[in-house]
Amino acid sequence: ARLAFAAAAGALGTVKVGNAAVEEALSIKDSIGLNKETIRVERGLIKEVHTNWYPANNPIEDTSAMRLRLRKSPGSLFGVFDGHSGTAASGFCRDELFNILEFKHNKALTKNKQDGQEPLLSPAVFKEADDAFLQVALAERRFIDGNAGACAVVCHLAGANLTTAWAGDCRAVLGKKPLLHSILGGGLKADELTLDHQIDTNPAEKHRLVSEHPNEPDVLYRNRVKGRLEPTRAFGDGKYKMMEYFNFYPRLAQRYSQSGWTPPYVTAVPDVSQRTINSSAEFLVLACDGLFQDLTSQQVVDSVSEYLKAAQEQKTNHN
Repeated sequence: ARLAFAAAAGALGTVKVGNAAVEEALSIKDSIGLNKETIRVERGLIKEVHTNWYPANNPIEDTSAMRLRLRKSPGSLFGVFDGHSGTAASGFCRDELFNILEFKHNKALTKNKQDGQEPLLSPAVFKEADDAFLQVALAERRFIDGNAGACAVVCHLAGANLTTAWAGDCRAVLGKKPLLHSILGGGLKADELTLDHQIDTNPAEKHRLVSEHPNEPDVLYRNRVKGRLEPTRAFGDGKYKMMEYFNFYPRLAQRYSQSGWTPPYVTAVPDVSQRTINSSAEFLVLACDGLFQDLTSQQVVDSVSEYLKAAQEQKTNHN
């Protein structure tokens, strides 16, 4: 199986009819390939890794991470982190999240040697990591950093077992051969491993927020948390989790308190899905929501399939 690993930042926009628009579209097509990279792996089920990113913001707030060999735990880790309101939270996820997950997992395995069933992608550890990020930023009076946020999707592939944990609207999508593909042929099908944590697409998130804040009619407003934040789960976003983040601005704290601001609203606790990888799986895509604002998951699978096919043909012709 190939692992196609994409970090997409921002939407490409709508192309309008006209020569200028066509030139702009061609320019975008050229520029989005500037940062692509292919890494040959040949490790277990992973044949190769393809990465790419396109800066919708300057500086780009999105990051990614890959760890093919873990220190003591089996398998490999892959993550995409979609930053907003700054780079601090996404940078923390890139630099520290895998370290924390491994450390906590190894500690749990040492403590409970008998069963060895502790998951590496523990929702509790995601929250611990987020709490640490927020508390350190608060203690160091880095208000802006603590209010930066990052949606996250992390995949752990150990043997044929694929575990995906996500908080926010980054996605993980498998490109799979459909049933009877060997007989009927046809293209690959998208198997979504995640469900966006947004109010307008995830009824469970809407119910969670309303039930946790029944006396706040504006907790859901314009399909955003308190009318402001689109993802309902993320790392960071201090003011959506702790009133202490208003201590830097007493007047602002008073105004928010009087308006019925009672955090926490947003959480970094992820949902988790499981898959067993078999011969039907061709590749896995991890990406920020910027990619899926313009393309459906199926369109992404179609595009990646075409890209990998073209890359293979080019490689064959070159040889």
